[in-house]
Amino acid sequence: MDASALFRAISEQVQLYADLADNINGTFLSMVDRGTALPYLVIDLLPGDTDYTFQGKSTIESPLVRMSIYSEVANGQEFAQLTKYLHECFDNARLVFVEGGYHCMGCERVGSYPIRESEKIWHMITEYKITFEKT
Repeated sequence: MDASALFRAISEQVQLYADLADNINGTFLSMVDRGTALPYLVIDLLPGDTDYTFQGKSTIESPLVRMSIYSEVANGQEFAQLTKYLHECFDNARLVFVEGGYHCMGCERVGSYPIRESEKIWHMITEYKITFEKT
């Protein structure tokens, strides 16, 4: 799976879910554009499993995707709401891949944990196993 194709599919899923898209200042792959105001979403692609079936004609891949929401608030209320929106957007979602003949079989949340970066900056890390097939 091409990382840019997976990132595009994730970004399109965010845009389809208005509650999340309307409340963040962008979705970024690994690094945030300089000067971007909080809150925002950062996507990191991690290696996963690959299975070949039917004599190599079908490939099932399951990369792990780390989604990090960064928010700047004193009480964590916005942070909690954005995390809820992220989970609603991706829990059991089926991403749409425009190119490459891929078909998403689903997104499974495998973990979620908060980090308080400073007095006002919160960072929620949520990891998803995204399973897709190429035939």
